[in-house]
Amino acid sequence: MRLVFIVTVYQQNKDQKEYLYHCVAKIRQHHRLATIVLLDDDHTTETLPDTVYPCIKEKTKHPRCGEVNAYVWACQHRTEYDIFVYIHDTTILIQPLPLELPNHFRPLWHSSKCMNNNVHGSVVNTFMDNFRILGNDCKDILKELRANRGGVCFGSMAIFDQHFLTFLSESTNFLELAYMLNTRFLRSFFERVIYIVYCKFSDPESFNKSSLCGDIFKHGNQFRNTEWNNPKLANNPYILKIWQGR
Repeated sequence: MRLVFIVTVYQQNKDQKEYLYHCVAKIRQHHRLATIVLLDDDHTTETLPDTVYPCIKEKTKHPRCGEVNAYVWACQHRTEYDIFVYIHDTTILIQPLPLELPNHFRPLWHSSKCMNNNVHGSVVNTFMDNFRILGNDCKDILKELRANRGGVCFGSMAIFDQHFLTFLSESTNFLELAYMLNTRFLRSFFERVIYIVYCKFSDPESFNKSSLCGDIFKHGNQFRNTEWNNPKLANNPYILKIWQGR
């Protein structure tokens, strides 16, 4: 199986460099043969810092579009790998991820209740006016989101396969519109869109909204090397997200 981890990176201070170091080290520890791709979303930096293991390092295609770029990159490289994992540079793997996928996609950090404060306004209307699935408009998706019924794949962190990416790139016009999602407001909206696209793409009868796992590091605390070994994290066995509060 050809496995790739896509890590979006925005390096502005020494703490973020430390997070990235441990992120890469834990990927390699738990998935020894995986390819690791670092997508630098800060286009003012010349190079990313050195990492403990070799990584492919690239600039994002759409500056300031964050997690959107992980899906853009994956769509463009969908034939090169079998399984794709997208995580943030401030995410730590606590143990190996289960890579068996229900319906070709599984969120890594999920909420079953959509907070609808990011689904209103003219910029959202503009995106949804142009977004198409199988050539059809998606006004029903926007209606569902505004009715607070859409799930959220927080930060869009997920595991997905070629089948899902082929759907996203060939049955929607996502790649043509990705550049539009260039603010935190729209990226938050994208989290809801990518998840509800999956809901409609997968089998709605057997669809399971439960997440793999997710735990967010206590807001405001500094990173400590032993944190993911804390027994209190035993009920969150796969990933730990370091919250930076930005």
